[in-house]
Amino acid sequence: MATRGNNTKDSGEFLTPQEVAQILRINVLTVYGYIQRDNLNAVRLGPRYRIGREDLAAFIDSRRIRKSRIHSNKQPRTGGKTYEA
Repeated sequence: MATRGNNTKDSGEFLTPQEVAQILRINVLTVYGYIQRDNLNAVRLGPRYRIGREDLAAFIDSRRIRKSRIHSNKQPRTGGKTYEA
């Protein structure tokens, strides 16, 4: 298994999982989890993973919350009571 994911066209710059964790301010084990679940494309070089900058940018964009998704899920809070007009 040499490559994870389909998108391997990069500008040639690769990051380690540790660097990705620092950039995203998350635990490195979370980065490995994203790789294992094929959420984050990575290249495996021997026992090590490398993540292309473009793959990281695509991952971040795919996780972006759109304004319409935020507001469509909100329901007015009534404290469990139903009000009739």
